[in-house]
Amino acid sequence: MTLLRGLASRRSEKGARTALITTKGFRDVVEIGRPRVPTLYDLGYVKPTPLALRRHRFELSERMLADESVDSAIDLSERDAMVEVMLRDTIEAVAVCLLHSYINPPHEIAVRERLRELLPDNIYISCSCDVLPEIREYKRTRTTVVNAYLGTVVRNYLGSLSLSLSLSLSLWPTARCSHNVIASNGGRVRLCYC
Repeated sequence: MTLLRGLASRRSEKGARTALITTKGFRDVVEIGRPRVPTLYDLGYVKPTPLALRRHRFELSERMLADESVDSAIDLSERDAMVEVMLRDTIEAVAVCLLHSYINPPHEIAVRERLRELLPDNIYISCSCDVLPEIREYKRTRTTVVNAYLGTVVRNYLGSLSLSLSLSLSLWPTARCSHNVIASNGGRVRLCYC
């Protein structure tokens, strides 16, 4: 049901207003994508609109190399200036996808922690090192942006579901159970971790 709610939100474009924070020079990776087109000979094919609009994509002057060394550290003033723009534009979710964070995520983690300090608690923050720690920037960025875009919708849905279940179970004082959700890998996850 949760997956269906998320897919319905994506198709109806009712997800969160999403921002993307990425390494300088990789701002448009979600728009450029891959050269493959789903319908090869369709001259009328129109690319879908990116979930993070261009004006909501921010670049950090940082660079982590694939050999786990730091080429350039994060500029704190850039990061804090982004937050001001996000608050002004009423951003509801933030996707963080920095170069080579699949192998060495300290910069992404530092950005996430700073965002948690500066942004309100209701803003959903999604990091690529948590969502899809794999090589290939487009796939990792796209997946992280989709996770952020649907994260607030799914979080709100699961929160109201949990509240409804708790209220229903309060009618039976002897009933004890924890609320779980089936994850995409077939495992069971407690609702508080979703």
